[in-house]
Amino acid sequence: NLDAEEDTDFETVSISRQVVQAVPVTMEEAAAVLPASDEHLPSSSTPFIPENSPTVSMDDSTSRFSGTEWYNEMEYKSIMIAGCGGIGSNLAYQIARLKPYAITLYDDDIVEIANMSGQLCRSSDVGMSKVAAVHDTIRDYTSMYNVRAIDVKFRAITPATDIMLCGFDSIEARKTYYNAWKNRLLNLSTSGKKHCLFMDGRLTIDTFQVLCITGEDSYNMDRYEREFLFDESQ
Repeated sequence: NLDAEEDTDFETVSISRQVVQAVPVTMEEAAAVLPASDEHLPSSSTPFIPENSPTVSMDDSTSRFSGTEWYNEMEYKSIMIAGCGGIGSNLAYQIARLKPYAITLYDDDIVEIANMSGQLCRSSDVGMSKVAAVHDTIRDYTSMYNVRAIDVKFRAITPATDIMLCGFDSIEARKTYYNAWKNRLLNLSTSGKKHCLFMDGRLTIDTFQVLCITGEDSYNMDRYEREFLFDESQ
């Protein structure tokens, strides 16, 4: 749904987690890959691969998490991270080690020398888009392959997902991102909303704050809007 001049090429891989040759795709095609909701994905009690399949034991990279309730849920989640700076870059890397169903990255910025102090990037990444740098780090240091790196701004018309993690340093950008997530909830059942999550990370030189809201928690959604989406001048 983006304007033609804002369409972008990015690297994509198959949902089966098998690496394939990178091909140019539009934002509309990328949106088509994302599930409409986690409600439409199999639950942890109905895995993609039969429990007696020999391929279940093949992925040693996540074997330490096997059997935990939270990991069984994680395997079927599509996670979006917008803002790949100090919070987003490190967060994306750690989540990739858990190997969810898919990760989508949004950021239109590039890596600069000043970013080296707190962001997960290499000196060779300077001049690259931040999403490309994070994508390459994930590719080189984890076994997570289903990562979409989109080097444009997240906008109000950008397709949202059930789980959205915010790494922006702008209140206005946070508002846009949060409202996209909130609007997505309108199409979900009460049980579906319980599996939706919005996280907002805020970082200063000596303070780190994480705000977490689930989709059915109207009290804290209201509180977040009133107390934490304050005017940019504040």
